[in-house]
Amino acid sequence: MDRRRYLLGLAGCTGLAGCSGLRVRSEDGAASPAGHEVATAPRQPSFDDIDLPVPERDLVRGAALGSIPAIAEPASAGDWGAVEGTLAPNDLVVGVRRDGEARAYPLSLLTRHEVVNDTLGDRPLLVTYCPLCASGVVAERTVGGEPADFSASGYLYRSDLVLYDHTTASLWSQLLATAIRGPATGMALSLLPSSLTTWSRWRGANPDTRVLLPPPASGTVTAPLDPVRAGSAGSGHVGVAEVTLDVADDRLPARELVLGVTAPDATTAYPLPAVRGAGVIEDWVGNLPVVVAADPVPGAYVRVVDGSVLSFSGSVENGRIRGGGSAWSLATGEAVDGPYGGATLRRASTATPMYWFAWVEFHPGTTVYGDR
Repeated sequence: MDRRRYLLGLAGCTGLAGCSGLRVRSEDGAASPAGHEVATAPRQPSFDDIDLPVPERDLVRGAALGSIPAIAEPASAGDWGAVEGTLAPNDLVVGVRRDGEARAYPLSLLTRHEVVNDTLGDRPLLVTYCPLCASGVVAERTVGGEPADFSASGYLYRSDLVLYDHTTASLWSQLLATAIRGPATGMALSLLPSSLTTWSRWRGANPDTRVLLPPPASGTVTAPLDPVRAGSAGSGHVGVAEVTLDVADDRLPARELVLGVTAPDATTAYPLPAVRGAGVIEDWVGNLPVVVAADPVPGAYVRVVDGSVLSFSGSVENGRIRGGGSAWSLATGEAVDGPYGGATLRRASTATPMYWFAWVEFHPGTTVYGDR
């Protein structure tokens, strides 16, 4: 199948994957680099160098079939006080806000289950995490416009988690948010903004948040079938293979955590040590104006509000950064005071921070902050 056909299908700007641009004013009167039209949203993950469907030979089995039980009946509460287990203030969570509701997904649970099929704001929600890549991706849990359940297939593609949906048995690349084999090949999930932060920071910014509870409070399901056999043409053998982390691009160590930002015309990786050392980074990724900071993990936002490109400087204080005369929560992107109080910055990243080897595998032409 011709990948150009799929790229045309993804050309529209929806949700977090928007690619809109407009001429905006800047606080200091500066134009975008090279005078280009300013972008206001990151770009949907793309597969410019990938032909679909992905051949079976490119899939590697990283885990036995059925060994990773997805959370299929999630339960949540205000804390973990009534269940076995400990959720400490500094434990990392993936936080999501939708339709006035907030929910936290502890990394300790995501590492074991990799997939959570949830509902938030009365709409289907899919929360995924790849322990090998350290990548978290949140999306609308639908296939062909209908709610669908997902599980981890046990396969890896380019060392990243491969999901499968229970409706069509198609395989989905987590970082591409796209079906790569099976009847749904070429369909893309609608990505949703999320935060990787500490439980204390998330709860402080969202006092009414609920948090996912561990099993048995939350029900799980194991993979009932082999999606390669059930939903893919062909009979090639996909065997268990050792996953190596050899990376041709040695600009960073393979397991250096980076936050990746993909603009309509460029991509940049922000290494965690560089972000922490810089304080608050005001930058451009191509024609996308961004602000990047860490507390303790990095977050990136598009610094455009109401047609203005805002300026940010200083350091992170109490989980907040300052720009345009307002203080903004790094956990949520919401302004808590000043002239922009109540406004929310759009997230500039479509996934949580991940290891360098995973980012560069899908973005080989990326620049690295600090090398420019």
